[in-house]
Amino acid sequence: MRRVGLMLFLWLSCATATFAADATTLTPADVRYLASLGQSQADLAASRPTSEMLQQLHQAINDPGTAGKPKARADAVYHLLDHIQAQFVWCSDHPTDKGCGSEKAASAQ
Repeated sequence: MRRVGLMLFLWLSCATATFAADATTLTPADVRYLASLGQSQADLAASRPTSEMLQQLHQAINDPGTAGKPKARADAVYHLLDHIQAQFVWCSDHPTDKGCGSEKAASAQ
């Protein structure tokens, strides 16, 4: 049982470290809000969002226009989360697509 707990802890630590390294635009309050919507850090990190996507997510979470409208805010955040997931699925199937980082790989060669 201890091994399972240790492995789970190490796995979550790695996911969180990756998320923390890439997700510098999300604040602890943003992460708490996403958790309240059922979105974990590991789930978001698994979708490999770009820094621009994370910035958009941060802006949607902290949009003053939806401050008094929790449903509108949640809908906007869910829409961005869906976009992040769709982009991940697309790039998994089409890794050489222009919007999937293929220009970075081409310029490195």
